Amino acid sequence: MINLVALTIAIIGKRQRFHSQPVTYKMNIKLIGQRSMEVFLFGIAKDIVGKSVLDLSDYMEKPNSVGELILLMNHSYPEFSKLSSIAVAVNGEYASNDVTLQSNDEIAIIPPVSGG
Repeated sequence: MINLVALTIAIIGKRQRFHSQPVTYKMNIKLIGQRSMEVFLFGIAKDIVGKSVLDLSDYMEKPNSVGELILLMNHSYPEFSKLSSIAVAVNGEYASNDVTLQSNDEIAIIPPVSGG
């Protein structure tokens, strides 16, 4: 079964009096009941992905667990697999690989830090 998160609809308007070409309108619609999932990234994880929030809503298969999320990140961003360790927090608490992810969970990837 295909899990669509966002549906883009193009509406082509009638030719208007002052336009020789049809006017095209686009809008994004989030389907009711679909899982939205955002992952907040910090430190080197943010640098690897290139942004501080990764929206997984557009992914066909969303990770069902923390372990699946880490595998997805390693596959999508090979530099992730080079990190010595990664901590994942779900709803403000550190989570092990077997923790189930639900839609609208607050997920954060916290890379190793050093300092003194």
